[in-house]
Amino acid sequence: MAYQFQNTTTNEDAIKLVKNKWLRIKSNPQYAKEALENSCKFSEIIYEIKRNSYSVVKSLLEKDFLINLGETLEKKLLNSLPGMEVRAHTKEKHSDSMEIFHEKLPNNADFEYAKKITAGISLKDPLIEMPNILEIIKNKTLEGVVTGYYESIPTLTFAKARISFFDSVGPRDTQFWHSDPGSYRVLKALIYLNDVDEKGGPFEIISGSHFKKFQNWDKITRHSHENLKKFYNANKFTKITASLGDVIFADATAFHKGNVPINRNRKIIILNFCLDDEYGLPYEKVKINKADFMKFKDITKCMLENLEIIGN
Repeated sequence: MAYQFQNTTTNEDAIKLVKNKWLRIKSNPQYAKEALENSCKFSEIIYEIKRNSYSVVKSLLEKDFLINLGETLEKKLLNSLPGMEVRAHTKEKHSDSMEIFHEKLPNNADFEYAKKITAGISLKDPLIEMPNILEIIKNKTLEGVVTGYYESIPTLTFAKARISFFDSVGPRDTQFWHSDPGSYRVLKALIYLNDVDEKGGPFEIISGSHFKKFQNWDKITRHSHENLKKFYNANKFTKITASLGDVIFADATAFHKGNVPINRNRKIIILNFCLDDEYGLPYEKVKINKADFMKFKDITKCMLENLEIIGN
């Protein structure tokens, strides 16, 4: 199956973003002041994202909490391996296109078996299987950056809990350069569940490329490093290493990728925030248990209200 890329950074998409910014405030007027004040309170981080495409907030989350999340992720994925359908990355070889293949793992599969077939695996429904991830979203700094960035009340539109394998078949898929086709602006929060140095598969981004593109950039789904070097200076290519507890914020309409881990598996939580459901790609709403959803209140609950709520 071939993936069809849609450019969602046109003038029409910008108009859609502005309209949705207002509609989200209109639907939740009691939080208008808070969202606008957050744009001032967290202005240094927000300016850095808007200028450089990313910002790293150090020691934002508790290390013990993240260690526990990482251990839970490993157990959940290991238990899910028998019969799991994974991306067959050994068949997906070309960086300039996105042909998607899948393969079902045998009942005796372990991580060593899986990494011969795929570059990484993710939980199908991370907020259902690991509801503690939701604790990240109500962190006041994260909440403040996300609402202040948009000067509105965005919603959680994507959640991923993933292990990327070292000594595997990469680079594949999002380990090639790409731009997320989700909306005119897509604010991504990346939380490593282990320390990640240059050999640990760091997230890499081309600084400023969310507002500086080149002609016909959207004709290719996955870009080669050699081609992008023709349009961006070498100092714009930034590998973002981080320690456990740090949070990386990035505008995912910039060119970015995950590097292949060399010496250890990389565990990560990825959360996207937009002012509308992501479009421009096949899209499924993130699922959340109603009981977990009902635990939240105020602006945090508004940020979760467009998820698919499961249960009575």
